[in-house]
Formats: sequence, C-alpha cells, structure tokens
Amino acid sequence: AYTYGYATLGEFFAWVIGWDLILEYAVGAVTVAIGWSGYVNSFLGDIGLHIPPALSAATGTVVTLQDGSTVTALFNLPAVVIIAAVTTLLVVGIKASANFNNVIVFVKLAVVLLFIVGAAKAINSANWHPFIPANTGTSGNFGWTGVMTGAGIVFFAYIGFDAVSTAAQEAKNPQRDMPIGIIGSLLICTVLYILVSAIATGVVPYQDLDVPDPIARAADRAGMGWMATLIKLGAIAGLSSVILVMLYGQSRVFFAMAKDGLLPPFVNRVH
Repeated sequence: AYTYGYATLGEFFAWVIGWDLILEYAVGAVTVAIGWSGYVNSFLGDIGLHIPPALSAATGTVVTLQDGSTVTALFNLPAVVIIAAVTTLLVVGIKASANFNNVIVFVKLAVVLLFIVGAAKAINSANWHPFIPANTGTSGNFGWTGVMTGAGIVFFAYIGFDAVSTAAQEAKNPQRDMPIGIIGSLLICTVLYILVSAIATGVVPYQDLDVPDPIARAADRAGMGWMATLIKLGAIAGLSSVILVMLYGQSRVFFAMAKDGLLPPFVNRVH
C-alpha cells in the first residue's frame, strides 16, 4: 500500500499511508498483547501462580476481585513483557524471527485442531438459537448492527495478512511466494476461524465469552482436562506469533519510509 501510494499519488500521500500502517500495526500488536496477557494469567492460575491484579490490566482500570473489593491497575505487566521480548527477537535478525515463528505456528495449528476435535463433542446446539440475538436497543449490541460490528472486528483480525506483504524484500522468490503465502494462509485461517467460533459458541453461551481468554473458557467448559491447559499454551504461542508479525511489519514500513527520505536516515540503518 505504501509503495503503490508513493508511485501513484506522490510523497505526501505515501507519508500519510505509511504512518497509517505504522499506527495500524502498533494498535494491532497492543490489542493482541492484551489477549496474550489474559491467556497467560489463566495458564499461570492453572499451575498455582497468580499475577497481582494491579499488574494485569491497563493503567487506571478498576479490577473487581473475587471478594468483591476493587483495585486500580498500575499497568499490564504480561503485555509489556511480551512486547519487549518480541522486539528483542526482531532486533536479533530475520532468520531467528522466522525460525521462531515457524515453530509457534506449528504449535498453534496443532492446538487449534486439538480444540476443534476435543470440544466438538460438547456442543449444545441450543446455544446457537437465536443465531442472531435481538438487538438490545444499543447500536452494535447484537441484531444486524451487531453483525456489522462483528464483521468489523473480524476484519481487524485479518490485519496480519497485509503484514505479509511487507516481507517481500525478505522473500527468495516474491512473485511466486507472496501470493501463495497470502492467499493460502487467508483461506486456511478463514476456515479455522469459522470452525473455532462455531464450536466456542456451541459449547459456551455467547454471553459468557466476552473475556480475555474465550477459547480457554470454552475448553474448560468442554471438560477437556489436561487438554485445556495445552490449548492455553497454544493460544499463548499463537498470539505471540501475531505480535511478532505486527511489529515486524511496522519495522519494515519504518525502513521503507526512511529509505525514501520520509523519516530520518538513522531509522533505516541496519546493524
């Protein structure tokens, strides 16, 4: 998008598009890091470790404890840790980043398939009725406006596919590999999105899924035992790879803009 804008519309539009992409990837990485934090907290709770509530939510968020008391969060420690860890990995180099990504993508695909097979037997089809719950009177809160809101959120989940295009300079044969990588992963992930969301809402009423770790909750409700913990690990690994791709794409946009003179020269310096 940036290169096309630069070639067809000029530097100013390219500068705007470049910063749009940078902010897009930044917000995407932060959003996914929050979900990552939710799964980490859930997993650590399974093994008897607990992060203080004041260090597991966004700054200023009022967290209600089990005894009914409240505490104001200072910052989300797990989210900060994963962003710092992924940034460090990206600084090490693209080969290390790619190898790490390959491993965790394999893990998360295996776990997603495990969830689909293991939780399918716990589906209660009554949870799918009504398929489109009536609107509560607030725009975007169920009903057809809720469908549109949901479509917008799912669209947000597809940000990673355009991030693949930023890897063109790293591809050995981009003309062949980029279309295969983008379209192939798009089709596979779409099928998996549909299957996982259908099973999750079939196992757990949709009202109970508005939590940071919905798949973990569905796994627990399905009575998957030790598999539930494994699924949480897979979710942690999967979200880690998403953060990696977001920050990777952001760094490549920075590099391209600096190379074109739209950012200071030190930004595209390679160690």
